[in-house]
Amino acid sequence: MKYRIRKISELIKKDLAYLIQYKLKDPRIKKIIIIQSVIVSKDIKYAEIYWTIMNENKKNNIYAKILKLASGYLRSKLYRNIKIHQIPKLRFHYDVSINRSYKLNKLINKIIGENI
Repeated sequence: MKYRIRKISELIKKDLAYLIQYKLKDPRIKKIIIIQSVIVSKDIKYAEIYWTIMNENKKNNIYAKILKLASGYLRSKLYRNIKIHQIPKLRFHYDVSINRSYKLNKLINKIIGENI
């Protein structure tokens, strides 16, 4: 069962990245959203989608709303692309880990630069 869940997660991640980049009609979101990871529940009812954006800015809430509004459309497209009985309900979460690690890296480099 673990293999099946992992495979479904990988397929959803790959297809969602494509759908968001090429099929969503909202120009604000194209080529900005990056799907970091997808975690599908054991019963395949839910998929937790963790996303981030290329350049962090204050529009994260706007992108979150766009993704939430598009979730039904994206789910229907996934149903056509992925041949499984049930497509999980998509829950989008902004992933702050990439931006935090970038800021931490920047801080470390600054500290190292000051000590040289």
